[in-house]
Amino acid sequence: MSALPTNDDITWSTTRFGLDPSVPSTDPTDDRDGDRDADPHGDVAAFETDALLELLDDPDRFVVAHVLLTQASGVEYSTVSGFNGLAVDVESAGVARVAPDQQGTLRRRWRAWAQASPRPGTLPEDTLPDDARRPAPPHATGAPDPSPQG
Repeated sequence: MSALPTNDDITWSTTRFGLDPSVPSTDPTDDRDGDRDADPHGDVAAFETDALLELLDDPDRFVVAHVLLTQASGVEYSTVSGFNGLAVDVESAGVARVAPDQQGTLRRRWRAWAQASPRPGTLPEDTLPDDARRPAPPHATGAPDPSPQG
């Protein structure tokens, strides 16, 4: 798995249809020398679904895993306001910012998809309640409340 690119290696293009990520090839025998036209989505088949699901735990590769899972799974997805539920802020020259706090949501959604039988045609929505996604204030976790007693 060490040959897998990192999140920063993805090039994001904006088209009239939405976002189009390009993952560099993961095939060590690839001699295209940067010719992305041959396969603009990298070598999706080189990684098994289970391995990609595990990579969702890697903060440096969760976006790559999400893109490759989206392309390999055959799920229907939108690219207009993000990429299959991933919010991406694309700047000039394909440089993009992805907030790291999306990792947990993507991990839960892909695991729900993988555990479903039959697998759904779209990535399931996150079922974790909104208040469970935010960190609890210190006093709610059993830690002493640092606020002064009035």
